[in-house]
Amino acid sequence: MSKVSRFVEVDDLSILQRLATAQRQIANDGGSSSNSTFSFWEKTSWYPQVARRLFHPLLLDPRNDCFVLFTVLMLFTVLPSAVWLMLDFAWWRAALHVALVIQNAGSYTSVLHNSCHKKVYSVSWMNYIVPVLLGPLFGQTWNTYYYHHIKHHHIEDNGPNDLSSTLRFRRDSIAHFAIYFLRFLLLVIIELPVYFVRRGRYWNAAASFSGEVASLAFVWGLAKFNTLGALFVLFVPLIIIRFGMMSGNWAQHAFIDQANPTSNFKSSVTCIHHSYNRVAFNDGYHTSHHLHARRHWSEHPTHLVREVSVYYASRPVILQDIDFMGLWVLLMLQRYNRLAQLYVHLGPESERPSQQEIIDMLKSRTRAFSDEQIRHHYPYDKARTSAVCYF
Repeated sequence: MSKVSRFVEVDDLSILQRLATAQRQIANDGGSSSNSTFSFWEKTSWYPQVARRLFHPLLLDPRNDCFVLFTVLMLFTVLPSAVWLMLDFAWWRAALHVALVIQNAGSYTSVLHNSCHKKVYSVSWMNYIVPVLLGPLFGQTWNTYYYHHIKHHHIEDNGPNDLSSTLRFRRDSIAHFAIYFLRFLLLVIIELPVYFVRRGRYWNAAASFSGEVASLAFVWGLAKFNTLGALFVLFVPLIIIRFGMMSGNWAQHAFIDQANPTSNFKSSVTCIHHSYNRVAFNDGYHTSHHLHARRHWSEHPTHLVREVSVYYASRPVILQDIDFMGLWVLLMLQRYNRLAQLYVHLGPESERPSQQEIIDMLKSRTRAFSDEQIRHHYPYDKARTSAVCYF
């Protein structure tokens, strides 16, 4: 497989409607180039040979060589910057460090996400570099992402037992989002272990709780050494990343069909034709990801093209030329007119709904679910059963 073939994107939406397989590189998506730190290096003439000779022998799947490149770049940029800031704090370097973290946060979180679903390296200890060594520098407390996302979120699938579920919230309300974000920020250290204990998964409870406590102790220890350094190296990224993750999850599960919230097609959003998918390894294809959590990230666009008739019949929300942060902003501003313009209709043009019909549909899918609706769609026995299933 060639280096660039992993980064494909739907080329022309009208071609997609006719079930064609034409695709394009996301790096050239919409006429905009990627802003990722590693994109420059990947485009060099010598990179394919370096990847093949140095990276591929370390990998379980050679398509993930870009993960190695990104990790190496972070080890030679973010890590030294953090060490320098801890040893010799300066305000201008603190600002640059935070900017560097923000610039690479999407790519880092996606690498972490993919490596949690499927191990990346054939050398066992190397699988700990991203979550353990780089994790705190990108606002990730030890163990929490893995146990929340893999052992919890994908099991509960945005249902009522999911601690990050959006069901009970009005997804176009900034007040509701504030509650949603603050709950995760402040209470995940307690709520996630309690969730596991109630289901008899004591090891998961211990691992998630100990990871949070160890991370907080690490922050406290570094703060004793250099308070301002620890603030900008660990605490500020923690707030930024948790806000990014929760606003992202909010957008990914913003449009939920009131009649069928258990369908992955009708409870998750797909964002296509945007450079974000190049930066974050096709993270915009969230419906495809929930349909098959271990599907390789490079296969999401192909899956959409191949199964477009199924998507069309299932009526999911697919948006173009926007990422999840942009979607979150438009939701908070209640810009439904703009969202309707970005809506992708997969079927024949003669069946395309009017702009007002699209707006009405989107608004209906952001309404909060009542307790009665939740009991109807998620009976207790079913919710309890899903909570104790494993991959």
